[in-house]
Amino acid sequence: MTKTLLLLLSCLPVLSLSAYASSPSQIINDAEWTLKKSADGVKVYASTIANSKHKAVLATTTVEASPQQVINLIRDTQTCTQWVYRCKSSKIYKAVNAQEEYIYTSIRMPFPFSNRDILAHIKWTTNPDTHVTVSTGIATKGILEKQRHHSRIENATMIWEITPQDNGQTTIRSYGHIDPAGEMPTWLSNRFSSKAPLNTMIKLRKLLASTDKKAPI
Repeated sequence: MTKTLLLLLSCLPVLSLSAYASSPSQIINDAEWTLKKSADGVKVYASTIANSKHKAVLATTTVEASPQQVINLIRDTQTCTQWVYRCKSSKIYKAVNAQEEYIYTSIRMPFPFSNRDILAHIKWTTNPDTHVTVSTGIATKGILEKQRHHSRIENATMIWEITPQDNGQTTIRSYGHIDPAGEMPTWLSNRFSSKAPLNTMIKLRKLLASTDKKAPI
């Protein structure tokens, strides 16, 4: 989300990990996007997905920070509650290696809906030629026991794309689609999925702009 799923309430329909991770930027570029919200330097788009009642969502922004600062903040699960929309908690469930891990995240939902949680399998890659870093994540099933008072999200994927600019800025694209699980009407899920990435990205920008919160280069 991203580990932190911000990711979480905005992700794409499930694909096999090998197929999904092969060209995540192309998945973003091939979709037909409609602008839904724009505020504080962040734009949020939605796209209809075949055979899914939930829409894909794309949030974009450009920040005054290095790619490594952005990556470090996204990968720091302890900061989840500071910028990911409705994040209750997040932690590393299992670290496979420096570029692959399983992240557990709990999300607070408004009454009367139950809280959601997800165990996401996250992989990070950097293109040595373009220096673009991409994170791909897929919700898992059957690895972690379901938690009390939570509905487990088991059908979700996500992409973070972090692109350095020649002027020292960094462009961020966060893309995803999710089946929120449990009792929630589709209209509310789709409305929530636009609000979540907008608020998440705005808070991410503010945190990166705060000099005492910036991750070292």
